[in-house]
Amino acid sequence: MGYILRLEELRKEKGLSQKALAKELKVDTKTIKHWEQTQKIKSIKHVIAIVLFFNVSVDYLCGLSNEWIHKQKNNGN
Repeated sequence: MGYILRLEELRKEKGLSQKALAKELKVDTKTIKHWEQTQKIKSIKHVIAIVLFFNVSVDYLCGLSNEWIHKQKNNGN
């Protein structure tokens, strides 16, 4: 199963340049460009920072779900 990293899509929807997003995530602009071009983010800490910044699930970021936020199952609690 493949995936499509939605980083560029999320960044553009928020009206951010690569430079602005890099500043928010405290990484170099070249890093954002690399992530968008290669569709790969090697560090889980960066994945977490991205999903928290955009308020999306990891599944959504990776194209595994079309739901922005992961909905928790209600177990009757």
